[in-house]
Amino acid sequence: MKSILIIDRYWKCSLCNIELPDDELIEVRKRRHADFHIDESVGTGKPKRNWTFGNAKFELVRIIESL
Repeated sequence: MKSILIIDRYWKCSLCNIELPDDELIEVRKRRHADFHIDESVGTGKPKRNWTFGNAKFELVRIIESL
C-alpha cells in the first residue's frame, strides 16, 4: 500500500498564474492580489496599469508525492 505525502500547497491566480503560499495570511494575500486586477482607469482618468483585468479566482494546488 502506497502512502501519500503532501509536499506543498499554494493558491494559483486564474488571471496571471501567480502562486501564493497557503499560510495563515492567505485570505489577505488573495484579497490584495485580486485588487491588482481591477482596472483603475475606468472613470477616473488614471493611467491603465499593465496587467490583465477581471475577476481573479484562486485554485488550491497540492504537490503530492507517493511513497
